[in-house]
Amino acid sequence: RAAQKLQVEPVQVMVASVGSGMVLDRLRLCSLLWDAGISAQTEYAENPNWKKQIHAADNAGNPFMVIIGGQEAADGTVGIKVMKGAQQGTQVTVP
Repeated sequence: RAAQKLQVEPVQVMVASVGSGMVLDRLRLCSLLWDAGISAQTEYAENPNWKKQIHAADNAGNPFMVIIGGQEAADGTVGIKVMKGAQQGTQVTVP
């Protein structure tokens, strides 16, 4: 039998955070995205470096980044940043 090569599609969303103590918030967002059929990933460190999260999203080819921080958590919102394509760099805040 010929060896089959596993084909992996890039994850659609990197869930990132600004500030410390956001691991559960990031995992909760990933879970919501997974339940909606959207592939998502996050850094599992307690307080990941912001620049490292952006580089991880770029390196993984994630087209979108969902961002949560203390203010977003308090307001019940998240930021969505476009990482690829014509709208690259655009960021909006949504509930």
